[in-house]
Amino acid sequence: MIDIDRPDEYPFVIDWRKLPDEGRSFLLKPSEDLLPSIADRLGVLSVQSLRGEAHVSVANGLVIVSGQLTGALERKCVVTLEAMIEPLRDEFQLRFAPSRMGAIPYGDDESDLDSPEPLDGDSLDLGEILIQQAALAMAAHPRKSGAEDIIAAYGEEDDTSPFAVLKNRVSGPDA
Repeated sequence: MIDIDRPDEYPFVIDWRKLPDEGRSFLLKPSEDLLPSIADRLGVLSVQSLRGEAHVSVANGLVIVSGQLTGALERKCVVTLEAMIEPLRDEFQLRFAPSRMGAIPYGDDESDLDSPEPLDGDSLDLGEILIQQAALAMAAHPRKSGAEDIIAAYGEEDDTSPFAVLKNRVSGPDA
């Protein structure tokens, strides 16, 4: 869902009701002047490039968006804290249920993961979809090449309980 208080970093709105029967393909490539606001949104140092291709069609009453994205993000390595470039490459498929189909019940179980997302109105923001999919494609803990060597040199974190040292101490009379 789009946050009304947030300005659109890359608005690319289409009217899905006006699509031809076979659907339509779109090239999504934000201009250079939009990349800094997308970087802020993603919480990265910078967006070097971001590009997507999306095919939008209507089938069985659902709006289907399938596509792929590529890009390069400048991020901070979680090990060295140095800047690094993270390449992005991902494929996606999303399903939306227009509101005319009625409310879609959502619960807390995993079966909802397969449910289509609700779609109010006749517009669909492909730019928002591109940014959301880029966020999902990002590494949770980005590491630059060579970071594994640093981890090996300093060792893994010790998971020993702080009470383990007490085990080796002199025991009381009940021991």
